[in-house]
Amino acid sequence: MATKKAKAKRGTGASGVRVEMAAERDRPVGPTRWRGARGEEVVEERDDDAVPRSRLRGGLRALYESGAISQEAYDAATRWRRDFEFGVHGATDPEKRGGGPDSCYQTARLAALTRWRTASAAIGDEGVALMRLFAFECIGFAEASRILRAARDGRAWAWAALDADEQPIYESLPIDREVLRARTVQAVEALAAHYAEQDRARRLASLLRREVRDEMAAQAA
Repeated sequence: MATKKAKAKRGTGASGVRVEMAAERDRPVGPTRWRGARGEEVVEERDDDAVPRSRLRGGLRALYESGAISQEAYDAATRWRRDFEFGVHGATDPEKRGGGPDSCYQTARLAALTRWRTASAAIGDEGVALMRLFAFECIGFAEASRILRAARDGRAWAWAALDADEQPIYESLPIDREVLRARTVQAVEALAAHYAEQDRARRLASLLRREVRDEMAAQAA
């Protein structure tokens, strides 16, 4: 797959995002396939009428496979991660094929950033921190517990694995992996509820627009 490598700086959290637009950007050709945050290959699995689903690894995948979270919650985590990677970090928009005008890229990125901010506001700062660990970094709960414990002890390597800009939030997260697991379940289910409401509102708005168009066409006839 021929691509150009993207370069993007990291931003801050949900309450005050700092976005640095990428100097170059990835434009994939062929299958929807790219590298995740930890260097693993992520493959999108598409159904005609379904939200694209990626094989998230780590804690979230374990929750899904154990039945602790619903399919809707798993899909919601994928939607959040895609908008975070594209809107905040300027990573490749996996839905794009080939090149396109720069204005289209900027518009798509702004839309993704807006969706991410809205979704992040719905789950709060703790929910965002949990999503960054388990949907973006794709780590397991045991590993997250170890990193957070080391960060509390002031270990530099642990903070290098986290986002130092979000230190107060990470310091407030529970260390126990079972508590982390329970809080993550709450966060992704809340995220799923947010997206479900957004989708319902979008469908209603589309229906109303169609009814108005039909009424105007009937009056003109």
